[in-house]
Amino acid sequence: MAQEKNTIHAEFAWVSLAELNEISGIGMEELRELVEMGILATHSSGSGDYLFDEHVLALTRRLRRLLDDLDLTLDLQGLALTCRLLERITELEHQLSNERVSRFRAGS
Repeated sequence: MAQEKNTIHAEFAWVSLAELNEISGIGMEELRELVEMGILATHSSGSGDYLFDEHVLALTRRLRRLLDDLDLTLDLQGLALTCRLLERITELEHQLSNERVSRFRAGS
């Protein structure tokens, strides 16, 4: 299974701002402002366009699902706060998972 992850990761293609808009359903202007606020990390293309990695793609998908599931309409500050909270939750989930693995290995 770890080999599959590496293969998937190696095959990932960067997505443009327009593609992120289409995939996430978040408006172009909101995405641009989230980039300018430093909420969404970008990578530069040769032409100066924004490019986004799988982390940003997953974050915006989670955000869109949350907004849809709760039937919410947030202003930009609400979107930014929600993005930061979702990122923090992901970090804490990874820490918890790593601690469980460490305890399991220590008990073996």
